[in-house]
Amino acid sequence: MLEVTKSATDKIAEYFKDRETSPIRIFLSEEGCSACATSSSCG
Repeated sequence: MLEVTKSATDKIAEYFKDRETSPIRIFLSEEGCSACATSSSCG
């Protein structure tokens, strides 16, 4: 089971706003958010 936060749901909806809905790939990392590794925005 995969739980998606409200924030992630909003980002996905924004991405598909001007696109045809299609399958997407979700990459998981054991270390956590992959964006956190390269950004200070995750706290």
